[in-house]
Amino acid sequence: MPTYPGHAYDFSDRITAVLRGLTENEQTVALAWATTGDSWENAAIDAGLPATHGERVRRKLKRLGTRHISRATAAADTTGRRR
Repeated sequence: MPTYPGHAYDFSDRITAVLRGLTENEQTVALAWATTGDSWENAAIDAGLPATHGERVRRKLKRLGTRHISRATAAADTTGRRR
């Protein structure tokens, strides 16, 4: 997984699973955004990509996160846990 200059990350398994769905460039944008707290557009620019790439990464992360939650919920439902 790429890093953002000057920062080390220790992510939970959930975050790592979602980040694995991104390309290396997209991961760099996501890490830039997480590190700086700046806009997605500026995170893309910091990563050496066009500003429009930032919004694309944001939308993709949202889709991947939603998919991960759905799959985790479905997996929990098949383990026999009843509510």
